[in-house]
Amino acid sequence: MNVKDIYGLFQKTEGIVTDTRLCVENSFFVALKGMNFDGNNFAKEAIKKGAKYVLINRKSISEDSNKFIYVDDTLKTLQKLLIRLIGLLKLRFEFLQNKVLISSNL
Repeated sequence: MNVKDIYGLFQKTEGIVTDTRLCVENSFFVALKGMNFDGNNFAKEAIKKGAKYVLINRKSISEDSNKFIYVDDTLKTLQKLLIRLIGLLKLRFEFLQNKVLISSNL
């Protein structure tokens, strides 16, 4: 699945979480992996706690439900998702800024 499609799913949620202790109904859980933890181990728990979608990089989990989104690298995908989101916010800000400039020139 590409970032554009993942962004479309993200828009149907209440926001991104990377810790199941912060998982709420309709959230988008990203299973990050570090030296001392592996978010993939908490993917099913995230669904039980109300996550609408879970971004994982362990293929065997993704076969359990269509709520699991498999990618090769969850961190890189999260970064791309955030870059897309920031870009869209920047466009909205520039639009609003231009609208204010135009209306103040009237």
